[in-house]
Amino acid sequence: MTGNVIERQREVVARHIRSENEHDWPSVFDTFVQDDRAHYDVVPIGTSFQGIEGVRTFYHAIAAALPDLRIEVLSEYDVPGCSIREVVISGTHQGDYFGMKPTGNSIRVQLAGFYTFDEASGKLLSERIYYDQASVLEQMQGQAA
Repeated sequence: MTGNVIERQREVVARHIRSENEHDWPSVFDTFVQDDRAHYDVVPIGTSFQGIEGVRTFYHAIAAALPDLRIEVLSEYDVPGCSIREVVISGTHQGDYFGMKPTGNSIRVQLAGFYTFDEASGKLLSERIYYDQASVLEQMQGQAA
């Protein structure tokens, strides 16, 4: 039984990341529960986007900031109820990023994403990301990271 749960989680996360790489935002949103339980937490900036509308708001901001967003999965860890992915995010800063005006600089940052799941539907309840915000800001500003 545990194997089936983990396989289902892995499929959801794979579809989620594939949709992010394809910039298919409706498919990304569909990987989440479609209610107020959904949330997206950006730990380095201390912000939580609450509800499915908050999740959409986060992704609209990222799509504008990094329209050529690319995610490369480095490693995968799964336990029932939670999947973790270590990834490299890359893109070009072409839009506002939480108040930072676009610079046109390329960014590349390692990130850990924690995905939690709704047991009944198998969809995402949340994604919580951790990364080095200082290095992201340095890259966006064109300084050595």
